[in-house]
Amino acid sequence: MDYPASHPQQGDSSNLAVDHYLSGALFDFQEHYGAALREYFSALKYDSTSAQILKAIGRDYYRMEQLSRAIPYLKRSFQKDSTDKETLFLLAEAYYKSNDPENAIYYFEKLYNLDPYNTAIQSNLIFLYSHTGKIEKLIQFREQLVDLMGYQGDYAYRLLSLYMQFNKLDKAHQLVEKLIQHDSSKALNWIMYGNVLEQESDTTRALEAYRKAVILEPENDQILNQLFLTYLKRRDWSGMIHTFGALVEEDSTNFRARLFLAEAFINQREYQRGEKLLKPLLQLETYKPRAYQLLGQIAIEQNDLEKAKLYFRELTQLEPWNSQFWQILARIHLQENNLEETLKILQEALTYNADDAELLSLLGITFQQLERYQEAIQPLEAAL
Repeated sequence: MDYPASHPQQGDSSNLAVDHYLSGALFDFQEHYGAALREYFSALKYDSTSAQILKAIGRDYYRMEQLSRAIPYLKRSFQKDSTDKETLFLLAEAYYKSNDPENAIYYFEKLYNLDPYNTAIQSNLIFLYSHTGKIEKLIQFREQLVDLMGYQGDYAYRLLSLYMQFNKLDKAHQLVEKLIQHDSSKALNWIMYGNVLEQESDTTRALEAYRKAVILEPENDQILNQLFLTYLKRRDWSGMIHTFGALVEEDSTNFRARLFLAEAFINQREYQRGEKLLKPLLQLETYKPRAYQLLGQIAIEQNDLEKAKLYFRELTQLEPWNSQFWQILARIHLQENNLEETLKILQEALTYNADDAELLSLLGITFQQLERYQEAIQPLEAAL
């Protein structure tokens, strides 16, 4: 943030003060700050009341990172002219760099009062209020910004998030209702309304809000995820089937809705319907891992361990760092008493997840069942 400096007021200042000031400004332009300071101090001898000369001295000390010298001259300049934006900015920055956030806030607040639409000043105050733990001041400031800027940009959403973070749910509710009144065709407003209602433990109305959002943007992943998680929290499988079923019926390429619909059917033990929905997702990189996992889950539920082994082996190739898939695959083989194959799987798994306690424990158990007791000791101890 840089404000242009004006010339020193002439008043009773002699021409010599002006000459030295202009010479200093020329040195400043050339970034010769030491020479500039000599000229400014000469100018100050002829006009000790000039806010601009005092500011120029403070500014050059600031540029030279001599903050303890910069601040007194900038404060003297501020006393002469309390509305100079550059002086206020330099003071605020100098105090911040001197690890004095209280004074930094003081001068940024004065600067904000002169230039409230300046987003850099807004950001500086938000940062300082946040990092000094001045939560009430932060909230009040965010409220001022919404009053100033209205519902454009993300001002209202930032305030709403703050209300929710600090459990000011009455204010959050009022604000989100204003957002919907302002624009009920914006899906984000309904998402935020659902978030507030969920925090108020009103999941029934939260679902209504999310459903309105998904009508506006049926392929919005955030909305679909919120809907799914809310249904999941309620274990409302029939509601999930109704909502995601309608979306898939309207657009069979809404793959996320298709995935969530399959999960609902699986939870209802309608495995065949779930499997039918999942199979096409195996061709899509984004959905392939979760589809394989759910198909593996179906296979285990139906005691089709051969299929389950195929699905979880595929998952270990897709996501070798995910120890859960290795654990399930190893347990299936262990259950079938395929001890040598279990051992191979666990040794391979540990090349990707060397410190995983569950895998180490399974390895120790496998060695024990193979009657290789000495080899079982190390992984079992490491698992503790």
